[in-house]
Amino acid sequence: MPHPVSRAVLSEHGREFGPYRYVYAVVSRRSQGLSIGINLNPDKSCSFNCVYCQVERKNTAKKKPVRFPVLMKELHSILDQYLNGCLHSHERFSSVTDNNWLSLKDIAISGDGEATLSPFFNQAVELVLDQTERLKKEHAINVKPVLITNGSNLGKRNIRSACERLVLGGGEIWVKLDSGNADDFREINQGSVPFQRFLKNLFDFGKTCPLILQTLVFSFPDGRLSLNLNDYVLLLQKGIRAGFKPRSIQLYTLARKTRLRDLRALSVAGLQAMAEEIREKTTCCVEVFP
Repeated sequence: MPHPVSRAVLSEHGREFGPYRYVYAVVSRRSQGLSIGINLNPDKSCSFNCVYCQVERKNTAKKKPVRFPVLMKELHSILDQYLNGCLHSHERFSSVTDNNWLSLKDIAISGDGEATLSPFFNQAVELVLDQTERLKKEHAINVKPVLITNGSNLGKRNIRSACERLVLGGGEIWVKLDSGNADDFREINQGSVPFQRFLKNLFDFGKTCPLILQTLVFSFPDGRLSLNLNDYVLLLQKGIRAGFKPRSIQLYTLARKTRLRDLRALSVAGLQAMAEEIREKTTCCVEVFP
């Protein structure tokens, strides 16, 4: 059965959206509907340099501080557009015929870099919580606050505190975990944080705060699979024995142009086979998004 939304629409996650500088709207395959994003990194600053990243960083913009009052006004404006029905008429959504996919599912702190690097991160969390609460009280619309992060800053107390606040407010933390060993982590994510420190922060925080792991799987140009499934499963088993409690795992593959050329998406059957093995060996809930 064909997907109700075209691959082209699901792949269109550009941050350029109308007159807005910091906010944008996309149809998200993982949210299963409309997601409004907040881009705290228009300068494209990130602590990872993933080979599959869609963001072009060769010609990064000159660093300019985010004008948070402008961001606040933009978020109010785009939400008002959604509420009055104008957002649905944007050209990005012109081919979407299933209105369920134009239903607002979340407001996500996610942009062209790592959001937790921004000095406005804590303020953005409070803003998203305020707006999701307003939508619930004034319009009876339940919208999730979401943070999409690479997890590199989960060892910092102020970041953890803001994340905990988001979860207490009904939100979700989506954290990247693309590999099960240090060598693959270095090759795929090319992060500024050592793998063991990254894992310690992830597992420690995940003992008390339910995290959603996001794992992207693909093939390299030489045919190698990006994920060593055995190492990944062993890593999860070790973390779970130590008290790590992932809420779920999002297993997905490439949908957009990547920094490293000739990477290839994994088939639906390949993703489903991986998911089944992970479920069987870890008892984790695994969702597949081809």
